[in-house]
Amino acid sequence: VQMPRHDIKYVFLCHGDSMQPRIHDGDYVGVGEALGRYEDFQQGTPYLIQTTDGRHMVKLVQEPGPTTPYLLLSTENPNYQLADGGKLAKSEFRAAYRVIMVMREI
Repeated sequence: VQMPRHDIKYVFLCHGDSMQPRIHDGDYVGVGEALGRYEDFQQGTPYLIQTTDGRHMVKLVQEPGPTTPYLLLSTENPNYQLADGGKLAKSEFRAAYRVIMVMREI
């Protein structure tokens, strides 16, 4: 597949409705390079989060503070409830990739 942007490193198929209306079930997200530091997270920007047990999820990061033992994840869908209130222990965090592009079939 010829990508329309050269900064997209990986493409993932999304499942679920936690990020609606921005990202829908069945959309593809194009992501860039992995972030190097917790301080690189930007409020309101969706990230593909990879966990140490192999899960992938697209979420917003609300509190990326370097001194907290967890990341606080949130969604754009107000009707979606995250497990554990959105807390993801940093020990379970493997990588994060900024979502650069959302692609859907037309």
